Amino acid sequence: MRRWLSGGSAALVFLVTLPAVAQDSDSADTAAPGFFVGMDASYTHDFAGPEGAKKAGGFTLRAGYRASRFFALEGQFENPTGFGEVDGSRLESVDPLVFSVNARGYLPFGDFHPYALVGGGLWSPSFMDSRGLLKVGGGLDYWLTDNLSTGLNIIYSLPFAGSGEPDFDYLSVGWGLQYTFRFAGENDL
Repeated sequence: MRRWLSGGSAALVFLVTLPAVAQDSDSADTAAPGFFVGMDASYTHDFAGPEGAKKAGGFTLRAGYRASRFFALEGQFENPTGFGEVDGSRLESVDPLVFSVNARGYLPFGDFHPYALVGGGLWSPSFMDSRGLLKVGGGLDYWLTDNLSTGLNIIYSLPFAGSGEPDFDYLSVGWGLQYTFRFAGENDL
């Protein structure tokens, strides 16, 4: 009970002080076009895979361009480590390298920018050749300053399995930071 109270108190203090600590981003349009880079810590679960599949941690790196208030295109590298079947007879662990190009559709509301994501790329596990991959998901970015945002995302990834190969569809939940480079426009000079 004591842990729940202290954890709940810490979460409440964080949620109450976050808007006060964050800079007022009304001075610039956080949905304005610009190049961005970001990194997420992620939790991955191979829920559609073979029995005995385990969960994994990992990270995601991304870079892209927000072309308008409502659209962005990004390149993404993902490395969920150590998931797969662990029964000893088929494979020990899977540490795939995932490369994708994703499109994000935004609906910005002030400092909150929810989005939907769709993409495609390559999934290269450590024990097989590369294969195609589809991604669908969504997330929510919250702007801490005019250039820095934090966000949560949930992405379902579907690598194409060949005949007789294990199925490694997985769901990733990530949290991270993103920095957007804004350039002075003619009205800002």
